[in-house]
Order: sequence, then structure tokens, then C-alpha cells
Amino acid sequence: MTRQITCRLEDPQAYLCQILQTTRKVIADAYQLHRITIRVMKPDGSRLSTTIKIQGLNKKQRKEQYFGKIIGNSDILTFRSLQLLKNLYLQIHDQEPLFETFDTPQEFASTQYKLLNAMYKHGFSTACPYGCHRLQEAIWLLVEEFVSAPPLSELTSVTSAQMDQVFRYIHRLHKKKLFHGDIKPDNLLLGDTIYIMDVGNMRKDAPAQQKRAYDLASLLCCFLSRQPVGEIIRVARRYYPRKDLLAATDYVELVQLRPDFHFDNEMKQTLLSELFR
Repeated sequence: MTRQITCRLEDPQAYLCQILQTTRKVIADAYQLHRITIRVMKPDGSRLSTTIKIQGLNKKQRKEQYFGKIIGNSDILTFRSLQLLKNLYLQIHDQEPLFETFDTPQEFASTQYKLLNAMYKHGFSTACPYGCHRLQEAIWLLVEEFVSAPPLSELTSVTSAQMDQVFRYIHRLHKKKLFHGDIKPDNLLLGDTIYIMDVGNMRKDAPAQQKRAYDLASLLCCFLSRQPVGEIIRVARRYYPRKDLLAATDYVELVQLRPDFHFDNEMKQTLLSELFR
């Protein structure tokens, strides 16, 4: 038996409550858990889904934890708008569009699952994806391993060793012709183990060097204000030649415009000046 949630119709969050009821049933059936609890995690303005922490007991009465992303039509509309705006920026600046959209929540969930699974199977340090499940006609659930570590966005400083490890992970990813597409401080978890979380959606027909350059620009910008610019570039040069770093400069301003990055024009100019040296 799974614990029920009482949903009052007059409650403005009754719809979410109903979705969580369905989520509990799906988790119980798919992962053979009971005594399931679900907690909606702190909202994040840059997230394109409702994120939840799932806990329950397995058949051996051992606690298991999962991370879930509930994806609906409103998330698809937001994602599509952001992707189109980024492509528009690139076209205005005489660059080819890089970003692809999703048409349905199912496509969003299944594509994320496939890309994360490819990363995980290649031995990259990311949360293990367990599956994606239909909750309602246009609402899907992506289930991943729950990772307990602070995101870079919550840290005011990092060590050079941590930064080096992140660059090494992304470089390995790129050598496998895999591209992240959504590197940002929220997606870098820095604990005893460093995890690269989530993925974006870049166009399959976009040149690999451009996708690599965008990933690299995003990664360089992640560490601004947390390490001196010279040190960031010194570490980056261990893994990327100068031509790749110069290619990344084409995307630094676009990264600055993203709502999940926060650095001023002075810091941007310092980064660009150092890269061109």
C-alpha cells in the first residue's frame, strides 16, 4: 500500500497534488517501492520542469532515493522560447543556429533520458538515468539517481583541482563526439564526487566544432568570480588548444545573456581579453 495524499479541490495546488498521486503509483509499480514520500524541491527560475525528491522502501525494507523531473506542455513552451531566442541571437550575429526544440513532453523526457544514458554508459560522472514514464496525456516523468552534492551556483569559490576535473570530464565527453548543450553552474555538482548533470538539445546537423565551442564558452563562464580568469584559462589550456578557446569567444556574450549565468561586462571583457592574448 502507498500512502495517499489528500487533495482538496479548492486548493490552488490541487492539480499538482493529483500529479504527485499519479507519480507515487508509477514509482510503486515501476521500481517496486512502498511507503513512498515525494517532496517538491525548491523552485528554480532556470529549471524547465518541476523537480522532486522521491523516497521509499524496497522489498528488503531498505531506503531508496530518486530524483524526478515532471515535464508538461508549459515546460515545452518555455524551452522552445529559450531555444528560439538563442538561435535568433546567433542569426542576428551572422552565426548558424545551434539549438533544437522539442514538440512534446514525451520527446523532451525520452531525449534527455537517451543522452544521459549515453553519457553514463561511456563512464562519465553523471546521475544514472533510470527511466521515463507517462503520468498523463501530456505530462511525463524522468527518473534519475538522486545525487546529494551542492551545485556550483551555491558556492562562492572552487579549487583549481575541482575546476581541472570538470574540464577533464567535458573534454572526455567531447572526444566521444557527445555535447552537453546546457553547461551552467546549476548543472555542476561539486561534492566528494563531481557530477555533470542534465543535458540540453543541440541540432544534430550543427558542426561539432561549434557545439564544442558553445560548451567550452559555457564552462569558462561557470567559474567566473570563483577563480581568477588567468587560472581558469590556464586549466582550460591543459585540455583544449588555443584555436578551440578562440572559437569559444564567439559564444561568451550569448552565455552572459542566459538567466542562469551572472557576470558583468567588466568580467566578460577580462575573459575575452585573456583568451585573445
